[in-house]
Amino acid sequence: MIKLVNLNVKYAKKEVLKQICFEFEGGILNILGENGSGKSSLLKAILGLIKFSGDVLINRANLRSFSSRELASLISYIPQSNFTPFNYSVLDMVLMGRLAYKGLFDNYSKNDRLIAMESLESLGILNLVNDKFLNLSGGQKQLVLIARALASRAKTIIMDEPINGLDFGNQIRLLEMIKMVASSGYDFIITTHHPRHARFIGGRAILIKNGEIFRDTASELLDSSLISKLYGVDYKKYEELL
Repeated sequence: MIKLVNLNVKYAKKEVLKQICFEFEGGILNILGENGSGKSSLLKAILGLIKFSGDVLINRANLRSFSSRELASLISYIPQSNFTPFNYSVLDMVLMGRLAYKGLFDNYSKNDRLIAMESLESLGILNLVNDKFLNLSGGQKQLVLIARALASRAKTIIMDEPINGLDFGNQIRLLEMIKMVASSGYDFIITTHHPRHARFIGGRAILIKNGEIFRDTASELLDSSLISKLYGVDYKKYEELL
């Protein structure tokens, strides 16, 4: 369970998030809003990656009480950028999900490798195990990063705009995979610009406007009127084109 209590984020003197309060008990949570509305900042605050005021509670314990290793065993983060400075193999990328359980000088164990292989197999990409990560397509990279999240054994996966830059086919495949993984007991918090994607994967949607929660609703209730108010456009006029 993740609970936010009066969360505020400022960059310099600008308020990015204001008095954010909600509870997430599991399933899928979609976060929608315009560019600059504070979606990514919200994720980073939940992960303790930026300064904030207020409280973030993870399983009723304050975020500030967790070490980075403890938090990594509970929540896995897949950022927008999947660039790595070295062209690791897919297996090595997935094994990084086990770092929260390793000492500074520990090598990966047979069990770590087994977990990594099982994670790849569960997503249907075991055939990529020896490929180089940077040589993969955008869709394949996202699946590898989900496999890394599964290998961490963290039950909550946070993804920042996961379909950004993917072609239509890979968008659908990735969304289907998210639904499948969620149905097996994992929880997702996902930022997206696309109301249809939120409706497709279901769950719940929090709409952020001007740094505040504009609406908290079921994803299936994201209608043209609500989306038009969120983005300041006549969504119904363009719905068939988007």
